[in-house]
Amino acid sequence: MTQLSHRRDYKAVHVRAVRRAFADALLVELRRTSIARDKAAKSGGISRAFLQLLLKAKRQTTIGTLISLAEGIGVQPEQLFGRTMRNLSQIRAHVAEAPLSRFTSTWTKRLN
Repeated sequence: MTQLSHRRDYKAVHVRAVRRAFADALLVELRRTSIARDKAAKSGGISRAFLQLLLKAKRQTTIGTLISLAEGIGVQPEQLFGRTMRNLSQIRAHVAEAPLSRFTSTWTKRLN
């Protein structure tokens, strides 16, 4: 594996980790507030389809969308962002414990 290829693999894993961290944080807040996904999407200014992609960690959000969604479901944006960062820290801790090649083969399934 070349150094460039290794860097690209790490970046791809990192992007998936960020998406997974946000998806898990958003799901927790949706469940905690008991808001229907349709209502959350509408009040957050996004389509239900895009919300589903966010919850499946298939798309990455922008800070503007994070703020709109948080306000739409009745939580402070910093609360949603903080939960996302805690989730990301936990994911990164797992990455640090395992070599990249092992991580990509075992944890990538969880991140997707």
